[in-house]
Amino acid sequence: MDFLLKFNFDASQAPRSTSALALQGLGFKGRMRNLIAGGAAFAIAATGTVVVPNMIDTVPAAVAQDAATDAANNTPADMPGSSEATAIRADGVWGQKQGYQGEVFKQYGGGLDARNGDDVLMPGVKVFLQWINGQGVVSPVYYTVSDSEGKFVFDLSKPVKDANGGEYGFDLAGDSKFQLRTWAENPDPARLMQVKTGDMMAGRFHGRLSRKNESWDFTAGINRVVNSMVVFEEKPNVDGWLAKPEAQRTEAGKNTGKYGTVRGNVWWENREAGGTLANQYYKDTEFNDRAATDTKVVGSYVNDEVARQFDAWKDANAGFTPDEFASAQKQIVADYEAENGAGSAIAESVVATVASNGDYYIPFNGLYGVSRDKQNSGASISHTISDEEYGTVVPDSDVDHGSLMKWNGTVGQKHRHINSDYLYVYPVIEGDRDVWMNSFQNNMFQSPELATAVNALESYNISNVKFAVFTANPMHDITNYDLSSRIAGPGDTAVNTTTGLNPFNDYVIQWYADGVAIGGGT
Repeated sequence: MDFLLKFNFDASQAPRSTSALALQGLGFKGRMRNLIAGGAAFAIAATGTVVVPNMIDTVPAAVAQDAATDAANNTPADMPGSSEATAIRADGVWGQKQGYQGEVFKQYGGGLDARNGDDVLMPGVKVFLQWINGQGVVSPVYYTVSDSEGKFVFDLSKPVKDANGGEYGFDLAGDSKFQLRTWAENPDPARLMQVKTGDMMAGRFHGRLSRKNESWDFTAGINRVVNSMVVFEEKPNVDGWLAKPEAQRTEAGKNTGKYGTVRGNVWWENREAGGTLANQYYKDTEFNDRAATDTKVVGSYVNDEVARQFDAWKDANAGFTPDEFASAQKQIVADYEAENGAGSAIAESVVATVASNGDYYIPFNGLYGVSRDKQNSGASISHTISDEEYGTVVPDSDVDHGSLMKWNGTVGQKHRHINSDYLYVYPVIEGDRDVWMNSFQNNMFQSPELATAVNALESYNISNVKFAVFTANPMHDITNYDLSSRIAGPGDTAVNTTTGLNPFNDYVIQWYADGVAIGGGT
């Protein structure tokens, strides 16, 4: 009997993860890992189900494809193609048939659907791929490395062979259930986050209807996937200079208006709906994306004098790159604070708490004056901002987020502004999580308008600044049985532990035999 063990997550998808191992799917500890390394094909498919063929009554599909070393000479844990560590190199040629190709780059602005002008291609990044066909045959794990132009190509023309001599190919044509997954090794985990792993499924298996930016060519004899994008962004405030010291930060109050504020949403990203726009992540309750309730979000902007120094540096350095400007900003801030004290370069740092629906609200008091370059508007008789007030933070007694005219320079109003082109907003996420930063993809003060779908309206009415947080590395372990020395029999109870799943989802373990569920989920 072909006996299958399925860990079936009823929350529609296994949660996405941050580490390279997790991006392969569900990680297995101890004895379960040995089972898989011993040759059992497994996968997290689009349904979020892990499938492990039984190795007692049946011969599992082989997971080697012309490996450099004969699998017979390897221990099970070293079997070629069974993991990242033993992945099989499969370099291809750009534009080839039965191939998968794309680019690796670091993002500096714009949407996730294309490489933009300031984005930097990344050579030397290891990219992994695995596929599963409509018959449930799972390929080995393959890898290739991005070239000097950041491009990578997998050659998938060689068939997978099972122990009985059967061959299975990378054939998109005629197989509507064919799925694949890709992910990459982070070349600098201390500073970078992987926010896109080829398509927008965070390394999970996906098919022709659930893909977003990949282009699948189903033509018989072609079987090619193009337009893959592996994207990295910088970790938020990684060096700590983009916000005031914690003791100098202020807590956001209740919502009293939209002017002089930044609003948005933070959520735990589970998966994306196929066919939606590929330029951004969406909070999809249909796929169990959940609000990151009680997460802290910090918003900061620099004072007028520092902003003017930033402007002067830009004027003197035409053709600068984002990294050059970020380095200059960091030095200007350090020099200013060496003279004026820690945190002095930043006008305000406000800390908001994410609500139960995922929304956050950051109200800035603002700085007196129409802008950093204009103290008042209109004739002198209508001036309202004194020389002593200009550029100072508006006191709590004069805060007003409901008056458009106080924030837009209307003559006769008590003017206020924020330096919104030198703004930085980020969520404070505990643990080693990857976060799609949307508006603030690199560590520098910048305009939120450089990102996708942000609304930056008159009077510093800034909304839809959103962040998607990817869940932790999921692991499942059966602790009291294995397939070598302790084999479970009828009536035995398998003790298992699962860690790293989305804390907001519900999960069950369901056993199957010959594709039919046995008993209820537990």
